[in-house]
Amino acid sequence: MQIFKKKFTLFIIILFISSCGYTPIYINKSKNNMNFKIVSMTGDSIINGYLKNLINNNSSKKSEDENQTFLLNINSQYTKNSISKDSKGNSTVYLSTVSIKFEISRGNTRKEILLTDNLTFNNLNDEIEEINYENSIKQNFAESLFENFFIQLTNFE
Repeated sequence: MQIFKKKFTLFIIILFISSCGYTPIYINKSKNNMNFKIVSMTGDSIINGYLKNLINNNSSKKSEDENQTFLLNINSQYTKNSISKDSKGNSTVYLSTVSIKFEISRGNTRKEILLTDNLTFNNLNDEIEEINYENSIKQNFAESLFENFFIQLTNFE
């Protein structure tokens, strides 16, 4: 009797999983179908370098038709502010903020997308280690904001 319950439970679970009707939202919106051309990039050079690599890696070179190409003007800003200090006046906690403004045009249609993200982190004693950590933060910001940019770009008409 217990074996029957286990088999029946397994059957029900498989039945629900296979027929739940899940389909990804962006299944028909592939990055490989989009062609990007960077017109200008201003702001933080490290973030811009990461964004340029992401855009080039996710851009299709199949279509050279100007009406199918997204023209991008990108302005990125990075700020690092001290939000906590110790008794000697040395910063102990920082707030880093990234803002990226994408100006997109395709054919006669134009759109602006402004994305921001922030992170708090503790001061590191080693300057080189802190610089490397900030660069990895900038890379993570660029990757996550590019993904958000792409999601918003799928609705571009």
